[in-house]
Amino acid sequence: MRTSAIHEAGHVVVATKLGKYVTQVVLEGDEGETYADWLENSPKFRYQKEAAILIAGMAMERLYFRAIGQHDLASAVTDDVSNNSDIQKLALLVHSKGVDQTQAMANASSTLEKFYMHTLLLALMLDKSHKLTGHQVSQIMSLSGSEVASEMAMFSASTGK
Repeated sequence: MRTSAIHEAGHVVVATKLGKYVTQVVLEGDEGETYADWLENSPKFRYQKEAAILIAGMAMERLYFRAIGQHDLASAVTDDVSNNSDIQKLALLVHSKGVDQTQAMANASSTLEKFYMHTLLLALMLDKSHKLTGHQVSQIMSLSGSEVASEMAMFSASTGK
């Protein structure tokens, strides 16, 4: 599975759980983009939530690589601001809005741990199709844990992975 699929799935899950509606997720090569709108006009703690969403891609990469025993890759996930637009945007929120980056990472990580299987299913589907609609994302996020496990088993059987 491509790292970009894992990364974008992290953004999708945290965005969904923090009050955004994901309209579309797209992978092109090694790059991805998640498109989402706030469900409320001015959500409480908006900047802190935005920070958690921005850091979620990197948090999911670290979580995934640790889970599969690739600790060297988990450690290599970088927050180098010169190469990562998410981290550049996060740095702007930290400096201009006083957002707590440590709290943003904690919020993203706890959400991803709770919805780890949902995130993996989204990543698998995104890796295969290169695009998910908001409706597809909503369907996956509404599944129970056992339904996600069942969907993953069917997906794996159909793709041979």
